[in-house]
Amino acid sequence: MTGKEIKRLVAKLTDASRVDIARCSDTPGWLLDFLSGDEYVGVHEAVAGNPNTPRKTLAQLADDEHLGVRRRVAQNPNTPQEILAKLAEDEYWDIRRRVARNPNVPREILVGLAKDENCCVRAAVAQNPNTPEKILAELANDEHWGVRRLVAQNPNTPLETLAKLAEDDEYYVRRAVAKNPSATGGLENGAS
Repeated sequence: MTGKEIKRLVAKLTDASRVDIARCSDTPGWLLDFLSGDEYVGVHEAVAGNPNTPRKTLAQLADDEHLGVRRRVAQNPNTPQEILAKLAEDEYWDIRRRVARNPNVPREILVGLAKDENCCVRAAVAQNPNTPEKILAELANDEHWGVRRLVAQNPNTPLETLAKLAEDDEYYVRRAVAKNPSATGGLENGAS
């Protein structure tokens, strides 16, 4: 069966079936590219989240008017860095948060997102294992205890920063320090 015949058959399927094909990890890039032009937004979302989606298709989907599509592009581990950089400036905080959670987001983007006005975005930066130690140290001073707690949980947080967080006014921050695998016995005692 040729690609053209497959496309004709896929176009006749139900919305749910096209979504299933777009989600499938075995779907080839050329078919995902075809499905990205589907009339049903659920198919676009599934294509945007599929790791096999070609880079050029992800670039097109990053401009989609639907938040759900841009969310999936932002969290796709194969989204190119230049597209992540663009999405890091999206007007919607949830898109920026998903960029900060992406395992392949460059450190430079994390540095910028660490200054985001939204605490949920900063919290995602604090959780990312690729966040530079200097940024974790800065986020340890965040006004929101939830961000500080996530810094305390990050296994890459420097010991000096953990020591500071072990004396935080918020119980849950101190508790997170005690549970951090990088914390030493001396730090655990101060986290009660």
